[in-house]
Amino acid sequence: AIVPIDGIAIHTWANDKPIAVILEAFVKLVSIVESLHSVDLVHADIKPNNVLVSQDNAPSLIDFGSATTPSLQPPNLEYTPGFAAPELLRGEPCSRATDRYALGALLYTLLTGTNPFRTADETALRHLPLISIPLPPSTLNPLVPQTIDTLTSQLLFREPSARMVPFAELKEISLGACTERPAPPHIGMTKARESPMRAIVSGLDGACVVVSIYGKKGSGRSTIADFAMHTAITHGYNEHDSTQG
Repeated sequence: AIVPIDGIAIHTWANDKPIAVILEAFVKLVSIVESLHSVDLVHADIKPNNVLVSQDNAPSLIDFGSATTPSLQPPNLEYTPGFAAPELLRGEPCSRATDRYALGALLYTLLTGTNPFRTADETALRHLPLISIPLPPSTLNPLVPQTIDTLTSQLLFREPSARMVPFAELKEISLGACTERPAPPHIGMTKARESPMRAIVSGLDGACVVVSIYGKKGSGRSTIADFAMHTAITHGYNEHDSTQG
């Protein structure tokens, strides 16, 4: 039977909501996705317009037109740029890790008001996840807790196996962060941080990369270098393979 759902798209709903309320709704959504995966189903198109939130802040996941099983998938799977995992952009099969990436992209959007690559250009969104790493959501919203910064980044890892945070842990971290202090703010230098992010991806893909960070004393060179190195290690780069001057 078709059941009507009375609610609004989750990104619209989240506009005026405190982070704690957003995280509580996110936990409920995670439980819905967990139920799908428990019966070997992958939604494959989790995005803001496919999550409706009722007046009592309960999310519903809709539009199962792309839903499939990891072992049986249609040849031309539909996906939404900005929320599609890198493997989908490469034409590879989706998996439970694909839904986790979409959850990370959705959470990023709810916390910051924009998708992880901060553009509406579909051509760019089909390319950027393959060559870059999103900046932490606290770069755009200094109220985001540290653990949520880390969790969101992990859900957006390029390597599918690295995203496989257990659902119970996802929910525990999200609920625990409701009373957590914000992460140390990333103030300014957004564009300056993006070049090292792309260099990290090139290095992870096997290219030899040299990054030169220059500027006047006190301009933030060390901050950018430390930020880039932390991100690189988090994404699997070996600290001993690099030399910092």
